[in-house]
Amino acid sequence: MVFAGDAFTVTPLTRDVDTIRALLKALDPGLMPVQGSRADLGLEKAGELLQQAGLSNGQILLFADGVTANKARKAAAHLHKQGYRVSVLGMGTDKAEPLTNAQGQLLRISGDKLIVPQLETTALQAVAKAGGGRYRRFTNSNVDIMALLVNDTPINNKNLMRGDTQGQDWKDRG
Repeated sequence: MVFAGDAFTVTPLTRDVDTIRALLKALDPGLMPVQGSRADLGLEKAGELLQQAGLSNGQILLFADGVTANKARKAAAHLHKQGYRVSVLGMGTDKAEPLTNAQGQLLRISGDKLIVPQLETTALQAVAKAGGGRYRRFTNSNVDIMALLVNDTPINNKNLMRGDTQGQDWKDRG
């Protein structure tokens, strides 16, 4: 899922890492048709995907520098009640700096104003807490992701317990 002023599915739930990796390379903030920071819509869309896959529980990992008011916290709490855990990886620094695109150009919003986000640690921690998950700040190693993906609750999904997951395993044959 990606989000700005709205949320969009980049890829359906899949175990095909190569497809996901290929699609991630094409992502750029300029692709988003609506500017904004509606993490709540991204969380809701992620929950819809998990429900469509027939999963009664799962983990959602939100990468964000901040959230809009209490909407993301409420969305995370709703997902947690449905059996999904929401953890958050805080992206950014304490000192706000202008965003750039892949070409190093400064990103601007309407009115030619620079986009200068600041890491909203307290709000992001509240989202993680409401979602029954954890908060970590982005680091240059994988310890942040590994800490967030620790699964200390048993999977109770009947389909997964039988090994009968939705979808199909594909073999890459060139």
